[in-house]
Amino acid sequence: MSELWATARDAVRALAAADPGLRRFGASVHRYELAPPLDAAAVAALEHRLDAALPDDLRALVSELGAGGAGPGYGIVRVDRTVELAGPSALVAAPAGVPWTRGLPLAHLGCGYLA
Repeated sequence: MSELWATARDAVRALAAADPGLRRFGASVHRYELAPPLDAAAVAALEHRLDAALPDDLRALVSELGAGGAGPGYGIVRVDRTVELAGPSALVAAPAGVPWTRGLPLAHLGCGYLA
């Protein structure tokens, strides 16, 4: 595990220790838990379902730190569930004028909002 992901894991543990009553927004949902990382076969299967390669940083996140769980709002959506949550095509069209063409919703912000 890289130093970045080890630090992130330590930060999640520290947040959990400081909030045993799960009072921070979203904590009662994600409970400061991380889904197990995906192995290479699971990442390849996900990319096949999406018909797109994951960006390198996202691939590192889901294969080294965790495939979802603790994060902003109600947490990071399990990356293997994004297709179910976003509809038949989890890759959504980008707004006009942005430098990218598709996006993958990752964080659940509450009230049905995904970021």
